[in-house]
Formats: sequence, structure tokens, C-alpha cells
Amino acid sequence: MTAGHVLAIAFGAGLAVWTLGAFAVTCRALAGLRRRQRMLLGLVARQDPAVREALVVEHPAVAAYCVPGRRAAIVVSTGTLGLLRAGELAAVLAHERAHVAERHDLALLPFTVLERAFPWSRAARVMRRRVAALVEMRADDRAARLHGRAGLASALRRFRACDRLPAPAGTLGGADGDIDARLDRLATPATASLPLRVLLLSIAVTVVSTPLSLFLLPM
Repeated sequence: MTAGHVLAIAFGAGLAVWTLGAFAVTCRALAGLRRRQRMLLGLVARQDPAVREALVVEHPAVAAYCVPGRRAAIVVSTGTLGLLRAGELAAVLAHERAHVAERHDLALLPFTVLERAFPWSRAARVMRRRVAALVEMRADDRAARLHGRAGLASALRRFRACDRLPAPAGTLGGADGDIDARLDRLATPATASLPLRVLLLSIAVTVVSTPLSLFLLPM
């Protein structure tokens, strides 16, 4: 075994340890954020007969998000309830249910880890943003199948025109992200493309199995 081989093995081992460390730190941080968010919701949120599946927070700005995990919760603000019609609200809630049911937080996790492990890497930041956009589109697909594209698109247009509260850290927000891109996609007839769920899994496996690509791609 040459010195080059030894160096390559040492570098690979160090990179793996660094990434695993970032994974542990990220998981612990996310768990803490979500635990605190659930505690806060227990203090300030309330049940509403009009939206039995969600917790309602008193706030005039628009907010709709889910706290993922085994004790998942869907949260909307009173501003959202006052803004949306019944069909629009149903589509937004279906969007959040999709995040919870398909565990989109786990699809995002590898990319959050890579962004934390390699904060100097532009590639890591871009990948996480793009996968987050794909996750929102996947949830849009589920909501549109149940309630139609028109209702969801109408809700997104209302969100775009209003003051929006950003989703708390560690959660997934239906009113966040690139709303214009999501509206453009909803206005386009569905194509026979590979399902987004499969695409997300393929990207995650590829990136996690080849972390060295972060150093080869431009910063």
C-alpha cells in the first residue's frame, strides 16, 4: 500500500467521522427545536372546531406549518383562518398532512446535515434549498389530488400577497419557499415524470454516499 493510498484512506475516514458528527449534532438540535416548539404550542395554541386537525395560534399574520416527528402537529394562525376560503384552507391543511405522512423532514435531513458539516460549500447550501423546494412541490401534489389545483393555487396567491410569518426552525411551512415556482408548476399540466418521492430518495442516496463531491464542486 502506497503513501497515497494511506492518505486517501485517512482522508476518507476523517471525512466520514466529520459527517457523522454533524449528523449527530443536527439530529440533536432539531429534536430540541421541535420539543421546544411543542412546549410553546401547549402554552399558546388552542383547538378550534372549524379545524379539528390543527392547532390554532392567535396572530394576524399568515402562518401554516407542521412540526414533524412521532408527535406531529399542524399549526395555523388566526390570520390564515380569516384569509382563506373553506376549499383553500382544506388544500393547505392537506399540504401539511402530506409533510407529516411522508416524513418530508427525513428527506431533508441529509441535506441539512451536509450544510452543517460543510458550511463553506455553496453546493451544500444550494442542494438543501432545491430539495426543500422539491419537498414543497411533493406536498402540493398530494394536496392538489385531494382538493384540486385551483384551490391550492388560490391559497398560495393569497399567501403571496400577505405578510407571512416564517415557519419556526425545525418545522415545515406551507407558506414558505418559492411560491412563484410552485404556482407555475400548479398551472402546468402534470407530466409522466418520475415521482418526486423517488427523485428525493435518489438524490439523498447519491449525495450521502459521495460526500467528496462537495469538495469537487465549485464553492
